[in-house]
Amino acid sequence: MDDPLIWLIIAILVVFGSFFSATETALAAANKIKLKVRADDGSNGAKLAVKYIDKFEKSVITTVIGSNIVSVFISSLATLMFVRTLGEGLGSMVATIVATAIFYLLCDTLPKSMARAMPQQIAVITATILQLFMVIFYPIIKIFQGLDVLVKLVFKAPKEPELTDKDFSNYVEEAEETGLLDEDDSELIQSALDFAETAVKDVFTPLNKIVGINL
Repeated sequence: MDDPLIWLIIAILVVFGSFFSATETALAAANKIKLKVRADDGSNGAKLAVKYIDKFEKSVITTVIGSNIVSVFISSLATLMFVRTLGEGLGSMVATIVATAIFYLLCDTLPKSMARAMPQQIAVITATILQLFMVIFYPIIKIFQGLDVLVKLVFKAPKEPELTDKDFSNYVEEAEETGLLDEDDSELIQSALDFAETAVKDVFTPLNKIVGINL
């Protein structure tokens, strides 16, 4: 395999690696309320993004599998190329340095920074492609999901609530910011949440301190 062809394959792998890193970060950072608004307006990409945020564990498994495959192939191709040119010892060392730099700069740091800067846009763009990789990696995904269930059973991991009061409060604030709720409705909902945390002793008046008026 000629060096130019190897570099071309590495460049293609970098694109895939960037995709996996950006997708994972975008789904983690995206505003679900804003995506739902776009989904309601007819955006298929936004609908898929919301779906994969709800199935975040499966989404992460898919992106991690893809990233690891890319990393292995970049390292293998770099080793092949530099060992052939520089020899076994020096070539292996140079290949490790180059492959690590390429992967962590172009396939990790830069795409994740971009995804954090515009998570909704990236999530909408990448969701359709992620769906394809979920089909391709389906057998491996099922194995990892099975292992995850097994680990939780063995260590008896406590089940976390799907939606906490804090999560719900954040959703209400986001809905107000995006215009789905007006300020009065938002305050009413927040008051109801705060009321549930108010102890009776903090608001009641003892009987001996009540003053009566004869009418």
